[in-house]
Amino acid sequence: MADEPDYELEYSNDTQPCFYPLSNDYDKRYYLIVFFGGSMAVLSMLENLLIFIVLVIRGEYRRNHFAFFTFMAPFDVFVSLAYVLLFCAEIVVQYWQVVQVQQMWWTYFRCVYMGSHFSLTAGTFLLVAASFERYLFTCKPHLIKPIQRNRIAICCMLVLLSFLLKSSTFFEFELARNDELSNGAENCTGLMEYFVEPSVLIDPRNNTLLYILYGVVYRVYIRQIASSIIPFTALAYFNVMIILKFRHHHRTARLFRTGSSEHKIRARAVTRMLFITVCSYLLANVPNMMLIIWEYIDVKSLIDYYPTFYVWMADTVSICHVLCAVVRLPIFLLYNAEMREAFACLCGQSSNSGVYRLHDSVSRIDSRPLSLIQGPLSTLATGLSNGHHQRRSTSVDSVESMSAIAGRVAVHLTRVRTNVPSTYRTLSSIELMLDNRPLRPGDTIPVQIITTHI
Repeated sequence: MADEPDYELEYSNDTQPCFYPLSNDYDKRYYLIVFFGGSMAVLSMLENLLIFIVLVIRGEYRRNHFAFFTFMAPFDVFVSLAYVLLFCAEIVVQYWQVVQVQQMWWTYFRCVYMGSHFSLTAGTFLLVAASFERYLFTCKPHLIKPIQRNRIAICCMLVLLSFLLKSSTFFEFELARNDELSNGAENCTGLMEYFVEPSVLIDPRNNTLLYILYGVVYRVYIRQIASSIIPFTALAYFNVMIILKFRHHHRTARLFRTGSSEHKIRARAVTRMLFITVCSYLLANVPNMMLIIWEYIDVKSLIDYYPTFYVWMADTVSICHVLCAVVRLPIFLLYNAEMREAFACLCGQSSNSGVYRLHDSVSRIDSRPLSLIQGPLSTLATGLSNGHHQRRSTSVDSVESMSAIAGRVAVHLTRVRTNVPSTYRTLSSIELMLDNRPLRPGDTIPVQIITTHI
């Protein structure tokens, strides 16, 4: 979220020393930020809260490629909430002169300001991780195993890194009483009782070693490059490489040559969904990148010659961050059938939400009475947790011979139902047999399993 623009205090004369500063176009900004931006922020909070609920309820989404989006959703919620608490509240104070809102704003602005920057950075890093995984899956599949095995750990490390980068923003501004600005004429009260000023960490008037090391070297260069420029460049690169690889495979007809047709559809849908999500992020951050580059080149010209443009660009950057979070749910629903079915179960089919599952990643089960998983059971369990596609089964004549060759895979049927989403519809039409009788809940049988972690 863009830093809030600073307005210089304006005093009409000595008899009005506590005049509240107003920007020249505050009425236009009121409609843009409060009506449009505020409504989009509320919609974003509702949508991303719904995304988080769906991804948490469906356990498989916490361990496959959706793990990154599970972590991203609450950060998107907080970014939208911070927009309302910081920007909308600020404009409401300007427009309506509401003292109570201003007093509340003073109490929370430092925490919310830090939280918004932390949430934006964490969401960006998680999106880069998801895009990097999809890049490896498409271009360098032999390197993807460590990423798939450690998705949760990677998410936690990225969140921690984001906090370390952005936690210091809490100390970059201070709240001070406005008495000294009135030159002792009177004590300012109401809207002008306090004012926000930069701390010694970022105040250019304090040309000390601390300001040079933190305010210039760390804040302007290291942190800005690490949290904005590098992720933007990495996402653009990963997306371009994925598209080029897809075009190459499409021309040579070798894409997913070892997978089933169902696997092709799911893999392409996931890639398409992530591609559109990354494109929305890149488009939303174009104004931010333009502003950052201009600030690096000549920030003085922005402040001195184009102050109105600077304010409007800062507002645009903040609204773009909110819009990027708003479009995430429509992208999920348009480009991923699994998410559509999950939302359908949550919103419209709650009474039929008990899905019969053998494993979080199972897509098919062989209906033969006896099947065999080749290799030791530990190998299969490792393959399931790693998200690889394994199909290892041979028919045998007896349980004894099967056990002599390999272990048994225990499948506990805790609930059997016929009305299931299409993802699991193949399960409802299969009549599993054990010792020439229909399979009953609680039975343990060996079955063939095809995992479809993507």
